[in-house]
This record gives sequence, C-alpha cells and structure tokens, in this order.
Amino acid sequence: MSTLDHEQFSGRPSAATIVEAVDWAASHGKGIGAVAERLGTTPIDALLEVLDVWAASPESFRRPRPVEPPRATSQCSYCGVWFADVAAHESAHEERARGRAQRDPGTSARAEGPGHPSAGTPRARLQQAREDRAREERAESSLGGNERLVPAAIEWAALANRAARQGDDPRERTADPEADFTSVPEAVRDPEFARVVERAGLAAEYAALRDVIRDHLSLNDFRAVLATGSGKCSAVAKKLSTLPGYARDLGELLLSVPGHLEDDGERVQCHLCGLWMTSLAVHLSFHGIDSAEYRRRAGLAHDVPITSRARFIARTPEQIEQEWKPRVEPIGCTTMAEAAEWAAERGLGARGLARELSLTPNKVEEDFAAAGVAFISRSEQWRIRAELRSDPKDVLSVFQRALVGEAEQLVQEDGSLVHASGRLRTVLARWRAAAAAGRELAAFAFLDAADPGWRASPKERVDRGEFDNWGQAFRTEAMWRERMERVGWLGWSDAVRWAAAEHGAFAEIAQRLGCSEMSVAEKVKRFWEEPENLRAAEDLQLALPGEVYDDGAVVQCHVCGLWFKKVGVHCRVHGLDTATYQRRFGLGDARLSSTITHVRRADQGAEDVLQAKAAERNLERVEDLVSWALEHGLGMAELAKELEVSRGWLTDAFHDMGLAFPTVGEQMIVRARAEIAAGGNLSTPTDQDLRGWIKQLRSKRHRGLASNYYAVLDAVDPDWSLNEKARSERLGLDYRSPSSRKHDVFWEQRLRRAGWVSTAQAADWMVDLGASPVAVAVVMNVPVSTATARIRPAVPGYEVVGEVSGTPIEAPLRALLAHLRRGGTVETAPDPVRVWLEARANETRDRWVNRFLDEVAPGWRPENRSDYPPA
Repeated sequence: MSTLDHEQFSGRPSAATIVEAVDWAASHGKGIGAVAERLGTTPIDALLEVLDVWAASPESFRRPRPVEPPRATSQCSYCGVWFADVAAHESAHEERARGRAQRDPGTSARAEGPGHPSAGTPRARLQQAREDRAREERAESSLGGNERLVPAAIEWAALANRAARQGDDPRERTADPEADFTSVPEAVRDPEFARVVERAGLAAEYAALRDVIRDHLSLNDFRAVLATGSGKCSAVAKKLSTLPGYARDLGELLLSVPGHLEDDGERVQCHLCGLWMTSLAVHLSFHGIDSAEYRRRAGLAHDVPITSRARFIARTPEQIEQEWKPRVEPIGCTTMAEAAEWAAERGLGARGLARELSLTPNKVEEDFAAAGVAFISRSEQWRIRAELRSDPKDVLSVFQRALVGEAEQLVQEDGSLVHASGRLRTVLARWRAAAAAGRELAAFAFLDAADPGWRASPKERVDRGEFDNWGQAFRTEAMWRERMERVGWLGWSDAVRWAAAEHGAFAEIAQRLGCSEMSVAEKVKRFWEEPENLRAAEDLQLALPGEVYDDGAVVQCHVCGLWFKKVGVHCRVHGLDTATYQRRFGLGDARLSSTITHVRRADQGAEDVLQAKAAERNLERVEDLVSWALEHGLGMAELAKELEVSRGWLTDAFHDMGLAFPTVGEQMIVRARAEIAAGGNLSTPTDQDLRGWIKQLRSKRHRGLASNYYAVLDAVDPDWSLNEKARSERLGLDYRSPSSRKHDVFWEQRLRRAGWVSTAQAADWMVDLGASPVAVAVVMNVPVSTATARIRPAVPGYEVVGEVSGTPIEAPLRALLAHLRRGGTVETAPDPVRVWLEARANETRDRWVNRFLDEVAPGWRPENRSDYPPA
C-alpha cells in the first residue's frame, strides 16, 4: 500500500512522512510547531508521533544541520528537531529507548478531533442536541436554584429539562453497552464507605458530586449544584476525595486509571477526585501537588499532557461562527459581525456585549478576535454613548466637564491645544500619559472632536509637520516681534494705533498678523494692564464724553479708542459694566451698539421671539428670562431646551441684545441660596452639580488657593467648607457614612420583603422558633454575617438551645427556598435537596431546622410527600 493510501485509510501520517517532515525541520532550523503544520496536526500529536517513529527506527532520522543555525534553540541529538529546552525533550527519547509506554498502543491523541468526545458520553449526547435546541428558549436551570451556572452546567440543565418535557428521565435510562459508563450508579455502593460519608455529614453532597462526575463536569459546576461559595465547595470536594474508599466507591465513574489519563475530547478526568477539567495544571493546586507529583501518583510518563486535546486544536472562524449563532439570537443577530455592529450602534464594546449576553468579557474578546471581528475603539464607544444622551457631557464629572469646556474654548480661539497653560496644560499631560498606557476616559472623546491631535505632545506634532516650527507651537515673544516687524510695527502700541485709525479692533490686528483673534485679544489685554498704555491711541479718539461715535458699522470705545459693533459688550474688558460705562462718560440711556447692529437685530426678529417666550412665562421683559432661568436652576443649554430653540441661536440673541448669561459660579451661588432656603446645608446639598462644585471649592480652600466665591459662600453657610462628617462632629451629631446608610436601606428593603417591619420583629420570630441567625439570613436572602450583626444586638445573650450538628445547613435551605419562590414544590426539588430533607427527618441535632421547615414548607417530611415510596 502506498504512503497516500496508508494515510487515507489509517487517518495518521505514515512513518516515512513523519521522517521527511522532521528532516525538513532539522535542515531549516525549525521546531515541532513547523513539523505539526507540515503534517496537518497539533504540536502535541506531532511530538508523540515523532517519539513513536524514532523509538521504532531511530536510524531513519538523518539530523541534517541548517546553513544558519538559530540562536535561541538547540538541536535534538536524536531526531534533529530544534527546541528551546532540548534537554527535556531528549529525556523523552531516552525513556522511549528504555521501553516506557507513553500512551495506549494503536490510538492517536487526535483520533476524534476537537468537539468530538467519546461516543456515548454525556458530552456527546449534549453536542448532538445543541443543533436541535439552537432556536429554543434556554431552559431554566434546576440545579440548586442558581441561574448563573457555567456554560456546561447550563447546557446540561437545559438538556435535562428538555428531556423531561419529552418524557425521558435521564436517570431511568437503561445501560448502554457502547457508552463509557454502564448506568447511573446509586448514591453510595460500598456500605462501609456509606457509613464514613454519613458520619462526615456529607451524604447529600456526595450524591451531588457523583452526578457531577457522571456528567463530565468540573469543580465550578459542582459549586453551582451546591449553590454555595467557592471556598465551601472546595472544602467539601477535598474532604470527600480524601475519605478512605472514595476511589473504590466511584467505581466505573473513575475512567482515569493508573497509567491512563481519560480525555473525552473536551476535558480530562482527574485521577484523585474524578472531576473533569479542560486542563489539570491549575486544578492540581486544589490537591496541593504539582504536575510532576501528579504524574508520579497516576503512573503517567513525564511528557504525557495533562490538558485536553481540545486546547491544542485551534477552532476555525467558521466553527466559532457556528458556535456563536445561537448566542447572538437573543439580540436579533445571526452572525458575529452583526452582533459587533449591533454593539457599535449602542456604543458598546466587548464588555458591553458580554453584559448583554450574560457572558464573560474574556470569552467575547477571545472568540471575536479569533474570528477576525473587531469592536469599535473605547473613545468611539464614549462618543456614541454621549451622542445618545440628551446632554452628551452628562457622562463627565464636574471637574472633567470644566476642563473640556476650557479645552473647547481654547481650540475655538487658537485652533489647537498646544498653547494650553495652567491647570489645563497639567491635566492634558496626565491624560496623554493615560492614553499612551491604553486607558480611555470619557473626556477623551470630546477632546478628539475638538483637537484630533491632542494625544501627541507639542514637540511630536511639530516633528510630524503639523506646525512649521517651535515658534508656531509655542507663541514666544520673539515670534510676536517677528510678525510685527513684518508689518512694520515696533510693538503693541503701534498695533493699537493702527486699529484705531482704521476703525478696527482685535480681528483686524489678527488678520494683519496672520494669527487668531483670541490670541491677539489676550496679548492686547495684557498690554492694557499698564494704565498709560490705554492712552496709546488718545490722539485718534473721536468719541467724546456725552456722545456715542458711530460710523454706521462700528462704535468707538471711549477708553481705548478701538472700534466695536457693541461697545456695551467690549467695556467688560476694562472692568466696566454697561451702566457704569454710560454713567462715566455721560451717555445716559444711549445705545452702545452700531446702527447696522440694530438693523440686523430687527431683521432677525430674535428680540420679538424671546419677548413672546417671556410672555408665555408671565415675564415682562426678555431680560427677566435670565433671572427666571437662575431661579429654576437652568443653564444656557437647559434654558435653550426649555425655550425650544438651539443653544447657538440663544447665545447669539443674548449677545446681540447685550445680555450676559450668568457664569457657572453665579448659577451655583443661586442654587446654594435655594438649598439653604429649603432647610438644607452646603455640606450635603441635594443638587449633584452643586455638590461637585462645592467639593472643588472646598478642596481649593484646603490647599490654600484663592477664589472670589469664598466670601459669598461664607455668608450663605459659614460651615460650607466642612464635609458631612466634620459638620456632624462640630454639631455633636451621630454620623453614619454613605455606605452605612446604603446598607441600612438595603436591610430595610429585605425586612419588608420578608414580611417584617423591624429588626426587633425578625429577632422575636427567631427566638420563638428557637433558631439561629441563619434562619433569618435564609428568609431575607442576605449573608449570615449581615443577619448576625443586625440580630445579635436585638437579643443580647441569646443562644440556640439543643445540640448543634456542625453539618452544612445554609446551602440546602437557600436552595429549597429559592426553589419554592419560583413556584416549585418539595416533590420537585433538586435531588441533593430531597436527599438532605430525607436525612433531616431523622436528625436529632439542630432541631430548629425541622421547626423552620415545618413553617416554610409544610409537608416536607418523607411520610407526607407524594413522591416518597411507601414502606
């Protein structure tokens, strides 16, 4: 038979093909991975095949040397393949030479391939049923009342429920001679071991553990069945597996025997406890041993993998897509790409999709990456979620919102964020470092929209050509002098005189210098800080006291001599409001805006529109809208929404009419006064925005920074700088932290749900029953520690009367009550719970448990149950 025929009919590569692949890898400096790829198998299978062929005919391997040997690996002196740890590999050859069997003869580690467990195993039946129930609603789990099981346990619960609906009880199936196990064994077969388990008080737990082992499930699945914590579950499983006679009583359930590790195609079975794991490497810490000690105890060679072959066989994108098809159906998708698009439309990534599908984020990230389906970036997620909100910046904290506002204003004025200074510059540097480290904050999406290049430092932006030179990135005095010399000016005095003569202002100077208007305005304002500089254009002053000089387009300022469309707005630069400016220069009630501005405003009709809006709210003037907004705690955006106009239109309208909307600080002061008037205080304001603003000012004051609002707040509330705890201590009041208050609310809710109005009533019920706080914890569905801490002070010195068994009580009680709350009965309770109830009927210790069961589940005793066989 030819080599091709042999490979076709045997399913395994021939010895000649293996030798050819190994010699090729040796001559090219390749490792076992290249051999596996050439043979079309996994590295583990390829390694075992090479060892088998070498043990049969070592002379067939030529071990050629490559022209340029690799530096990080060494060549095996037996087969010629290159390994990083060649000594460990050569020891495997030496053991083969001594005749140690590595695995069962005539079998291949990849005989069945991924996703094809041994015939007749529960996993094989489960996989066959997956396609049938792909579009069915996932059945409710009946394992201990815990609905958050691992996927394998959920699938088994659903399959069992589906079989029950069809009248097929898995526990009544007859033995299958083709299966890996004969039938469902009884709870305990060895009478001696039964007594050992009974003395340990673990009969119900052992019955559940046998079911888990029978169904090829893991320790996590066992924890889900018991509906208990991981620590308690591990302690129970460890105690059971160390009892004398445990392995003998498992019998045919223990398929891993000395010298053989059972692999069902998806999981391998532990020799020590019988549980099934994808890999035993991590599980061995449960037994307190390492892999070398485990192989010694199990009689396995040191190169036998203790991981299921499914871990070494990569799934194709098609297999992953088929596996995910039923998972994405609940969100109306049929493919993984559609699921990613569905998540992108809602601003979700892998974690968000995992939350929607009740899966782990790691599972979603790994499978989508393996299938080649990408999610949108974190910053894009923030941007989309922000767009879906009524106010996109609601996602930001008060501090972030203020900084983003400063950044957007700087970009609007200067075109980029490279000129940031002060606090904004410091925070941007910190955010750049966070972005470089892979972190994404909510503010990043807004910064990306304002200045897409902000994540790079100014130097990096200059290096990649965004700016011509360093002078353009950092506006130094030398750059300003260079630009002024280019137009023939010696300084800002010449610039101001030119603008006054040309009936211009900041915009005209900026256009002449080739820079932004806001940057010029900032420089001119600094120039005017010296009082004598305000007289730089004194000889060009046409506006005289007592009159407004209007050339038809702009009006001249009486202070600096520059020309503006609205001097009433510009006069704030000089520290004057409109009334003070008019009074100082004897202008009376004269308008401080140009004629063309009046005409344009009349054409737009903005004042008429706002006047009508004001009349709808019983306001006489448009100016009253500002005070009305403050009284109702509305900002500019909220007021625009209330008036059903755009924020930009409202801002322009107020600007044209010479109205100034209060700053954030002024709005917060109004809210603070309203808080005090309502009987509150500024240590715990109910307004979230006010609370954040007060917290920032409190922090600034403690750091010794100045603010104009300190004196105003001192007048409103002298203790505003004290937090809630400090204020309570000063007034001599009892203080409870927010977390304690939250726990109090949680406790009160659970009391009402249990039918009690107070902790004292719950304590009286416990005392009348003669129970421990465990009963209260189970009824209220809270941790025992929480119930104990709340109940003990209500009944000081109380102790449970009677002998205490020390056996697990909480877990079966919780499982039973959860089953009853879902509408179940004692007869339909899970098997571990029913076994436990049967044992409780004859238990003389912890008698309060029986009284508790009589109250919450009448008829629980075996003689009163319809499913209990007659004597």
